Amino acid sequence: MFTDSHSHVYSKYYEHIEEVIAEAKNDNVGRIITCGCNDLENKEVLQVISEYDNIFGAIGIHPENVMNYTLEDLENIQNNLNNPKVIAIGEIGLDYYYEKDSKEKQIELLNKQLKIAEENNIPVIIHSREATLDTLNTLKKYKCIGIIHSFSGSYETALEYIKMGYLIGVNGVITFKNSNIKDVIKRLPLEAIVLETDSPYLTPEPYRGKKNSPKYVAITAKFVADLFAITPEEIATITNNNLNREIQKLKDCEFYFIKSILCVIIILRWKMKTKFLNIIKCFCLLGLIIISTTRIRDFKGTIYNDNINKTINLSTMALKLEETIQNDIYSAKDTFTGDLTGYIYNCPLCSGRLACKYDLDLSDGKTFFNDYQYGNVRIVASSSNLSCGTIVRFNSPKVSDQPVLAIVLDRGVHGNSLDLLTESLDAARVVGRSYITYDVLREGYGS
Repeated sequence: MFTDSHSHVYSKYYEHIEEVIAEAKNDNVGRIITCGCNDLENKEVLQVISEYDNIFGAIGIHPENVMNYTLEDLENIQNNLNNPKVIAIGEIGLDYYYEKDSKEKQIELLNKQLKIAEENNIPVIIHSREATLDTLNTLKKYKCIGIIHSFSGSYETALEYIKMGYLIGVNGVITFKNSNIKDVIKRLPLEAIVLETDSPYLTPEPYRGKKNSPKYVAITAKFVADLFAITPEEIATITNNNLNREIQKLKDCEFYFIKSILCVIIILRWKMKTKFLNIIKCFCLLGLIIISTTRIRDFKGTIYNDNINKTINLSTMALKLEETIQNDIYSAKDTFTGDLTGYIYNCPLCSGRLACKYDLDLSDGKTFFNDYQYGNVRIVASSSNLSCGTIVRFNSPKVSDQPVLAIVLDRGVHGNSLDLLTESLDAARVVGRSYITYDVLREGYGS
């Protein structure tokens, strides 16, 4: 099932919303995100998402409404962010195409809404038209993530957004014969793309000129699938995972915060009979506060890919694994060796093309990677002296009668040694690292 990550499905544009939803489902579109652009539309969004299970909402003030919004409109956005079906603040941003005389006011409005998003750990949906530099500079001030709606910029601009943790919204414009955006999108990692329609606008070919609808996201999906030589079903899975990940990361942070608060309440209600025990209670409370603050900061750090050791040239992100090796893209000066901590997804090293995922548990030793050169190889955990992407051949009778080929992933997986080549952690302890010998068949990135 596809997700339309950006539409305007409410009574202003559609008289029979139930028909829009039914038609979308018939074309395998299971979820719709509808976005408001002013206070009146935001209220319509809230109404629609309360009536239909598969429609989710984003509320915000569009830059075209910069001259007529009120502080009460912003308060209404703030007050409705606790609605579980409001998944973002949007559509917000900068538009210098129609509103050239209000640049400063637009930036001021965008700052206000980004601040609300940052304070509430909620994604944003960004509109940017002929305002790339100001959009980038404004977004960099805040630790927000989200979607760059209807992206139409350059490849280099897309990488800058991706670097900050944003996803790139692709809609019907990519199907237009005179559009060059397809040349940009096909160079980007699929892990950074989501599908949208911007209904009722930007209808894809061959229906261009007619009213757009969420059902047409399937046409865009087919077009993108052809660009990447994969199936529409694969595009659906990848883009849905991208969207889920963008939202879930913030939920993880909030969930940890809630658990921490509950622990604080329990400790405060813990009655002590002696002064000494009360001192211990105070230390426990202080420790929990420190750990919780650090942990929540860590969640945010991984969300935004902040890593002080990051030196990669981001232009390598969009190239396929085969191309990076054939063209000798990587060198010691712009790649990683050793532990790559701090990256949950979209690792700047290979942008997820090596199949590593956040919290990937390799302890069963049964996870494989289909390498373009060596076929299915075992995935092993990180090593301080082998860089990510290294192909090794293990020779250990305690592990296997035959040599075992494996690829080293160096990105926050469970376990931190090559011992995870074995079938279980217990088996790894029995074998012992000193008994595992290996030959390097292909050096990894940065070697």
